[in-house]
Amino acid sequence: YDAWFLGYTPQVATSVWVGLDTEKTLGKAQTGGDAALPIWLSYMQYVHESLPIKDFEIPPDIEFVTVNKDTGKPAPDGIRLPFLKGTEPSATARTYEEKQVEEKDFLRESF
Repeated sequence: YDAWFLGYTPQVATSVWVGLDTEKTLGKAQTGGDAALPIWLSYMQYVHESLPIKDFEIPPDIEFVTVNKDTGKPAPDGIRLPFLKGTEPSATARTYEEKQVEEKDFLRESF
């Protein structure tokens, strides 16, 4: 019944709603990306014609680390992800599987 698209830039936040006053379908597969996005895009292009290009500012307490997508450990050829400073993974970070093996070994030693 309703199609929404919400988006923002560093200067402008905008949402678009497409729908009818009554509960009546907009048509098969009419989603926000199909019905509302073209309106949002047209509006944002118009609004930004007079605005300077501006990137989002990275907060000072955010640190980017390149990590392996499977292990989450730092890697030179992984994916770059943001972390709150002090929470970024280190080279000695263990995977979930490594932690499970370590816990099993600990339990074995107890018996």
